[in-house]
Amino acid sequence: MYIRFIAHAGFALEEDGHQVLIDPWFTDSTVKTPIMQAVVGHNTIDFQVPKTTESIGAYHPDTILLSHFHAHHAVHDDLVTLATQSKRIALCFPDVGQDNTRVEQTFALWPHVETIPFQHNDVKTDGPFSVRGLLHTVPKHIAWYVESKTGSILHIADPHINRDSMSRQIGEEWKQFEGLQPDLLCINAGGNGLRREKDGRRYIVESGAVSPIEAARLAELIRPKALCLIGCYNWSVWRNRSEYIRPAPLVEEELYWALSWLVPEVKFFTLKPGNTIGIGDMSLAGSTDYFITGQS
Repeated sequence: MYIRFIAHAGFALEEDGHQVLIDPWFTDSTVKTPIMQAVVGHNTIDFQVPKTTESIGAYHPDTILLSHFHAHHAVHDDLVTLATQSKRIALCFPDVGQDNTRVEQTFALWPHVETIPFQHNDVKTDGPFSVRGLLHTVPKHIAWYVESKTGSILHIADPHINRDSMSRQIGEEWKQFEGLQPDLLCINAGGNGLRREKDGRRYIVESGAVSPIEAARLAELIRPKALCLIGCYNWSVWRNRSEYIRPAPLVEEELYWALSWLVPEVKFFTLKPGNTIGIGDMSLAGSTDYFITGQS
């Protein structure tokens, strides 16, 4: 399995001529065109930090996996571009109820795009890849477990440690991930604080995102061979909330510190756009930035 990091939480997976994109994000905000349109939900202003080195024109995916519909995980314009330049796409996303219709309407012009809402533990096979969706602690979000004959990757974007966003205990939802042992775990661990106002009351959600130490505790539960950080390589402006975001290098440093104590056998990869990871296929060992021996 060949994996290329696009930006933020976006990856391209390739094997045997098949390509899977997870949360692809190529085109961020600019001063001239700041608003990023979401397929479902709120539009945002979002800047990649650092920006991707990838050209969207180079990608022709067979499958696109969306963890959720925040604009920087499911960019409307990027998805439309990918639809126009691909021969067929299975677009997979968490079941969002009535909003599934909005997704279908967005891609109705392209009959070669199959929209597939996933519920918990749904599985789809596409070429060499088996894709399983796993719900976690945040509604309308889904983790993707993708495996092939050479290896596996678990992608968990924007989770909370507990469904109760005021609690810092590992929630019951994480038991299903215990001992899953993917070759690579990609997880958000920015530890963002979140300010909101509702009905005239101001409050702060302290555990608005998994912290670096909580991510290490989840790695202790899941037992991957390697881990990389996702989801904190951006800067967002929301209409209805304000986030406190630590710089990514500080998050990486704390995550490495926690992993080295709790699960020192887990390799930690720091990613920059364009970095590559090989899993299982020995021909990739010398041609990628990182290599994991994989299932074999």
